[in-house]
Amino acid sequence: MLLALFARIAATTARAARRGLDEGWVGLALLATLLIDALTRSSFTGFPTAFLGLLLIGVAVAAADAHEAEDGVALGRPR
Repeated sequence: MLLALFARIAATTARAARRGLDEGWVGLALLATLLIDALTRSSFTGFPTAFLGLLLIGVAVAAADAHEAEDGVALGRPR
């Protein structure tokens, strides 16, 4: 389930980055940082950076979605 969540976040932020939005690039950078941090930890029980990191990714995705809504293009929904 976690991999599906990360894949969805990667797809959404990559779509925003392809459109040239800074929020998409911030989301991709945060996601890459979280994945590297999770993979290099010795235990998944001590993953405190995910709380703040996923919050910041959510804010970046929401900001990109709001920006796209102003332009009339839905970012998080399939066409």
